[in-house]
Amino acid sequence: MRAVLEASLAGGIALRNEYFLDGDQLSIRHGIENRGEETVTVAPVTHPEWALGAFGEDATLSMRRADRSWSRFTLNPERRPSRDLEFAGKDMPAGAWQLASAVRPFVLRETFEAGQVQRGRLVLNERRGSIQLQLYFQPREIPPGESIVLSTTWQFLIGEPE
Repeated sequence: MRAVLEASLAGGIALRNEYFLDGDQLSIRHGIENRGEETVTVAPVTHPEWALGAFGEDATLSMRRADRSWSRFTLNPERRPSRDLEFAGKDMPAGAWQLASAVRPFVLRETFEAGQVQRGRLVLNERRGSIQLQLYFQPREIPPGESIVLSTTWQFLIGEPE
């Protein structure tokens, strides 16, 4: 299954987001084209929002390390109504991070090209009932007539986390 969303913005920027659903995998391509007459700098942010209830209070967040092992911690051990954590530099996931549900045997994993991402951020909001895993991509210059594509992939895995 495939869906495409397109938009034209002021200044000649054209956005094209493509969503490909194949089994347990959702691939997303974020295309940005400069149709204007001057070079533009873009710094895209992705921030999908997931239902907190699907994960439970004892859900875990795991991040891939550079050696391909995983570091894991409980998402909200203090039971705060909100949580906002930022990961950058050596704390930034090395191309993958995942949420593991504490109420159902499933894992939601996002993979991405680590060199394209500047930092990651986890936002938990109990009042809204949501969790966001946000990626802040490196600023990129796009000359007139050129475009860039940034991609992420989500997998919905049954079972326990790695």
